[in-house]
Amino acid sequence: MNEFILDVQRLKNETNNLKTEDVGIIKIYNLICSCYNITFGEKINMNNFISELAKQSLFFEKMESKFYPYFDVVLTILYETNSGG
Repeated sequence: MNEFILDVQRLKNETNNLKTEDVGIIKIYNLICSCYNITFGEKINMNNFISELAKQSLFFEKMESKFYPYFDVVLTILYETNSGG
């Protein structure tokens, strides 16, 4: 997968259904991936995905939206995973 299209409505619905006690980094990672229709084990272009996540994070931050931290969490997970941290 080289092109990533965010399902914003799904993101809104999923985040509105989250309970504080249910939120964890893996849950957030899976939520964001599902909003891009990425399934576990699917081959994706990681550079394009990281670029897309960074763009969305900046976009939502400029809009003062509650969504940008979700993208930051996933970017952090990907960074830590790839840096061996």
